[in-house]
Amino acid sequence: MKNFGTKTRAWFKDTKDAWITLFITNLAGVIIYWPLITQILPNPDSIWNGLYQKMSDYWEIALSRFGLSWLDSLRNFKLYPTIDTLLAIFLVSLAILVIGRLLKLSGWKLWLGGLVIMLTPCFMDSLTYYHCSDAYALSFLFASLAAYFWSHSEKKLNYLWGCLFLVGSLSIYQAYFFVTITLLLFNAIKELEENKEIKQLIKKYLLILIMIIVAALVYLGLAKIVQMVANVKTYTGNGFSSLSELDLNSVLKAIPKAYKSFGYYYFSNYYLRNTYYGRWIINTVIFLIGIINLFMIGIKLKKDRAHLFLWLLAIGLIPLAIFGVSVVAFSNTIEVGPTGILMVPGVSLIYLFFLSKVSIKKTKLIYVTKIVMIVSLSALIINFSLFARLFQNVQSRSKQLYLEEVTLVEKYLNDHYTDLHGRK
Repeated sequence: MKNFGTKTRAWFKDTKDAWITLFITNLAGVIIYWPLITQILPNPDSIWNGLYQKMSDYWEIALSRFGLSWLDSLRNFKLYPTIDTLLAIFLVSLAILVIGRLLKLSGWKLWLGGLVIMLTPCFMDSLTYYHCSDAYALSFLFASLAAYFWSHSEKKLNYLWGCLFLVGSLSIYQAYFFVTITLLLFNAIKELEENKEIKQLIKKYLLILIMIIVAALVYLGLAKIVQMVANVKTYTGNGFSSLSELDLNSVLKAIPKAYKSFGYYYFSNYYLRNTYYGRWIINTVIFLIGIINLFMIGIKLKKDRAHLFLWLLAIGLIPLAIFGVSVVAFSNTIEVGPTGILMVPGVSLIYLFFLSKVSIKKTKLIYVTKIVMIVSLSALIINFSLFARLFQNVQSRSKQLYLEEVTLVEKYLNDHYTDLHGRK
């Protein structure tokens, strides 16, 4: 019994960060998103699909989101907005733990990074899709797990787990594919910084690339089979339907668009109103501190030119990984508004990447950059929180106006028209 108690205490000590992170992120999610949880503030898509009962899974199957269709069928197409929102918050908090483990974040880094992901406008936006918010959160978790298992591929079975989780993520919402790609890129950068042998890294990531292709083919095959069985045709208006049209020329034309979108998202009002309480200034400071930390790491790598070259190349690919949807769905432009930011769920990961580069060494410069990073991320979290409250207030007012209009229409019909039996 004494041995059991010792092991239990050791387990809680080892997992303390995880429990604190779960508590902090879930508590913050419930407090900040309380109006979404209790008042039910849907966007038009959610109203169209149904708030309490989905009428059909035809649309999901047509969009090749058969996993979402299966999840709906498991609950008999019934929706419980409050419970579903709470579940989405919890699933994202689990994804935060997976990402933190992959990037080796702990303590204050994990707590701050977790809050950024939980309160980012992209996740807040997904919560207004009551008919699938919990499923989208599950897709995010699966995408993170795929990257985690492939990054820890010492066990060969992890390659299979990675494939299964990526297929699961794609079958719910395809945009989370780029969460997996971004996290794998971050891991490659980390391994280059650890001076791991280049030949081994090339071998590892070539094998991962093969696994990604296998997972994509399995997903596409299953999607076609489900559509054939359900007698549903693929919807051709969706951006991901342009995959079959991909060629070198279209890819080369779409790549600059990804880099432009990256800049627009963090520093302009194109996708988000970044002038809101100076968010673009906060982002600028975070990026500058991140670049300074990367520069200090680069100085250490300069003796090994091969590692340094690959490291710089990988860093240069980060915008392309996060906004890869611009390349894959090249025929569609990432929309301005709720649907647009939903298509780039990896935008908050850059902040965790910068957090992972904050050194633990005690020099004056590192101490200053650490303090500035903590203050800047805290300011960003407050900014996201204020933005979330504003957004929910607007949604609440819109809902109130809508209900008032419906009431007026019903009153008008009752006063001026009768039914087939002559009754008002």
